[in-house]
Amino acid sequence: LNGGEYKLLDRIFHPALGFVAGLISLIVGFAAPIAATAIALGKYLQAANPQLFPMPLVSGAILILVVSAFHAISLRVGGGFQNVMTVVKLLLMGALIVGGITAGGGKPIPLQGEGLFSLVFSTGGAVGLVFVSYAYSGWNAAAYLAGETKDAPRKLPIALALGTGLVTLLYLVLTAVFLWYVPLSQMHGKIIVGHFAAVRIFGEQAGVYISYGIAITLVSTLSGMIMSGPRVLTAVGEDYRRLRLLSGRTSSGAPLTGVLLQALLALIIMLFSGFDAIVTYVGVTLTATSALTVTGVYVWRKTHPKVERPYKVFGYPLTPALFIGLSGWMIAFACYEKPISVLWGGVTIALGFVCYLWLSRR
Repeated sequence: LNGGEYKLLDRIFHPALGFVAGLISLIVGFAAPIAATAIALGKYLQAANPQLFPMPLVSGAILILVVSAFHAISLRVGGGFQNVMTVVKLLLMGALIVGGITAGGGKPIPLQGEGLFSLVFSTGGAVGLVFVSYAYSGWNAAAYLAGETKDAPRKLPIALALGTGLVTLLYLVLTAVFLWYVPLSQMHGKIIVGHFAAVRIFGEQAGVYISYGIAITLVSTLSGMIMSGPRVLTAVGEDYRRLRLLSGRTSSGAPLTGVLLQALLALIIMLFSGFDAIVTYVGVTLTATSALTVTGVYVWRKTHPKVERPYKVFGYPLTPALFIGLSGWMIAFACYEKPISVLWGGVTIALGFVCYLWLSRR
């Protein structure tokens, strides 16, 4: 089945929670991250060539529309585009990592054990984890396309494990390279950290080309979210008669209506919100949804003890409890540090319940 948390929470808890999760996936899980990625992409293009790309928002908006068009044409075109961009992204990231390691000239990363420990477990550390969780927010994207995956019981666990492992490795190594060349104080509050690191490593001119390369890697990220998000909308449209329009597909099977609506929402969010506000809003809201979904592991085992379980949770029952505890810790401190962003997350959840009550009326 397609839909991710929408289908899981619908079955484990109640259709109302499933619908709210579906709305969160649409707005928070995909449209808002698409907007944030497009902003960053526009910033990198502007850093590479300010004369050709003077307005980051315009550049980002155009790329949202172009990539959405690929995924609205057909499943084959959208899937092929995503495959090509993913390969290009991995090659470019690998080149940047290898170049940074072999170029030399960096400085040791200043990590002080006692100070680092206190920082991680501080209020700022908890909120910082919200941003880190955003960096990994696409780890479960394969689950949204389960209904279109052949031999899903075998392939999905492999895709999730390999994808998450590879992203973790690349994220940590690339972050270490950036910290090796650019002091942490100079990164603070900056979106285009990769551009500053590229200029330090390869020089001004080469840094321009690297910034173009980083922009291309962000196109891959943009494409992945544009491809996954509409599957949730399609699943919602198939379940609710009043939203049947959302399930519209082209003759080739592409979720046309979902792609168009998602692109529209992303453009609206991008025009009216800044990058930091979007990331905090996304991180906190998705963390709450993910924690509720993981809680469903305990509930489902209790309420359906005899159901066949082809997947086993590693380290159960400790690993789900650890995830839920860390999620609650992050959300609690985010409420203190970023109350406005958390408030918008609460508004989104409340809006989801209101919409469900309207849809569930006869």
